[in-house]
Amino acid sequence: MSYETTKRRRGRPPKGSYVQSSSDDDEDDDGRPRRRGRPPKPKGGNPNATVVPKDLYSHRPVLEDDELNFGVVDPEGEKKVNELGYLNGGREYRCRTFTCLGRGSRLYMLSTEPARAMGYRDSYLLFLKHRSLHKIIVDDSEKWDLIERNIIPHSYKGRAVGIVAARSIFREFGARIIVGGRRIIDDYWEAEYRARGYAEGELADPDDKLPPPGMPYNRNQYVAWHGASAVYHSQPSSYDSQHTALTRRKKKELPKDDSWLLQHVQSATAYNLDLVHLLERKVETGYFEPHTNLLHVPASTQPTSTRWRNVADSHEFPRPTLSVVMDLQPLPGPQVHLLEVPEELIATCPQAVQQAIRERQQQELALAINTSV
Repeated sequence: MSYETTKRRRGRPPKGSYVQSSSDDDEDDDGRPRRRGRPPKPKGGNPNATVVPKDLYSHRPVLEDDELNFGVVDPEGEKKVNELGYLNGGREYRCRTFTCLGRGSRLYMLSTEPARAMGYRDSYLLFLKHRSLHKIIVDDSEKWDLIERNIIPHSYKGRAVGIVAARSIFREFGARIIVGGRRIIDDYWEAEYRARGYAEGELADPDDKLPPPGMPYNRNQYVAWHGASAVYHSQPSSYDSQHTALTRRKKKELPKDDSWLLQHVQSATAYNLDLVHLLERKVETGYFEPHTNLLHVPASTQPTSTRWRNVADSHEFPRPTLSVVMDLQPLPGPQVHLLEVPEELIATCPQAVQQAIRERQQQELALAINTSV
């Protein structure tokens, strides 16, 4: 008995080889050969896909008015937006729009905002995936104008800021960039959407949060410094997470016996007693305010009024006297000078104070004469 061997070729079998296979595993139920690879996508289209004419990118684009003009337009779509990017028919953009210094009345958007509205992480992916969009880098004068109008924060003064024409965004995304946009009704390329089987009138973005009737749409949800970017979110520290876990682990269980009310009363009484002791200590020591560098005492411990009463001269109630003692500093330095005190002001002082002031004036005069000599 002889055996005949055939040499098997390496690598992937050539195309069409599955037709010659007679295995039952490679055939469908109806007997047709089963194709290899991924199954075909179901018809109906991706609701988030961008629909543009198939031959759009076959034309050479021309940069006109900050947009890439491919020479292909939709007559029905031109009725929904004008040449400057203003929408018609009461439509509104989901992102903020603005005019730019030196570029007339044309509407623009920050490139990061439509990128986040369309689900992209940054504007780089937006312009990479959609070749009909043109990115504009503003110069310093335009950037400072946007900062003064509070369109971008002051921290962006040293960064490259990109903008894009609002009209080109509407041409590319259609109803997805419109507040409450509906397919075909709010799309620019109506004929393409109809040809691809999209249902007219359905929401272009069902996940978009629409405001109640009469309330404005929240366009700040796509602004980075209003929370759209994770960079501006405060991340919890490791200490907070550990402290939270420790607190959760040591959570006290409520008493299950009938004495729970007594335990709560005892706990509240002990807490109130601690507060009383704290207040008593503060009354004795006062409150130190670090901002003013002063020691404050409770107002309830201070007098609210004073009363003066004339007392006759007697041994029991002696008249109080005021003694003023001042020493001249032999060396030049900061000191009180009484030479220029008016006489009418000195006359209002008690006799003992007047005598002390005059002695001090004589000493200052003698010191001044000695210094000048």
